[in-house]
Amino acid sequence: MKLVVGQAISMTTVARLGGTACGEVFQVKTSTHGDVAIKVVLDPTNADQVSLLKQEGQILRALNHPNVICLHCDGTVNGSPWLLLELLQKRTPINQLPTATIVAQLADLCSALDIAHQQGIVHRDLDLTNIMSTAAGQWKIIDFGAAYMPHSPIPHAVLAALGTPSIMPPEAWSGVVDDPRSDLYSLGCCLFRFMSTTYPFGESPRNMVRDRHLNEPVPAVVRQQGPPQQLLDLINDLLEKDPNNRIQSAADVRQRLLNLPPIP
Repeated sequence: MKLVVGQAISMTTVARLGGTACGEVFQVKTSTHGDVAIKVVLDPTNADQVSLLKQEGQILRALNHPNVICLHCDGTVNGSPWLLLELLQKRTPINQLPTATIVAQLADLCSALDIAHQQGIVHRDLDLTNIMSTAAGQWKIIDFGAAYMPHSPIPHAVLAALGTPSIMPPEAWSGVVDDPRSDLYSLGCCLFRFMSTTYPFGESPRNMVRDRHLNEPVPAVVRQQGPPQQLLDLINDLLEKDPNNRIQSAADVRQRLLNLPPIP
């Protein structure tokens, strides 16, 4: 299904919001849900994209968590799937966020990750663009289009080809797609970015970023008002290159965040 601004399909397309590796997202106005977002595949003839979007709907139904984007309903048109999602907005810019707010919001996101990991679901693309906000300021994880789900018919090779270099852990560069600890590494990259001015190992070019993830030590966080040492220790523990040396669960990360000393 190809959407254009102004097209009506029992709903009216308002604007294109963006795209992912396999899908496009539009703002639409409906009589039943008001202003919402609809996600459709980029290429309805691409079987992998169709499978990935259908799986994303299955994952969102399985999670149904307050810190995960809400799926209102889904369906197909001429065999092409679509997802009707809550309409979210971009977060407050990083340089305007107090560290205490970042820590509290990420602790909530860890609760959602923990539920996903308990079901064997791995997001696999947890970068800052996939963390959005409600109008009330609650952060939510979006875009499970590259996620791993147990017993899925989607080949590992298809998933392994997807991902954002800036947050990909060493094992992902080797084709591992089903380890929940990969999400914790990505969360560490996001936390580093919140506390600094860049992702720890850069964003491009891809080959150079890969080599840094695989071989370089974690650089120092640079911020005008430095975060507490316990938070820096947490970042380093999340960015361990060997998954066995990382913090082992999202629940443990959440507890580490909640146990931090008071932060301004």
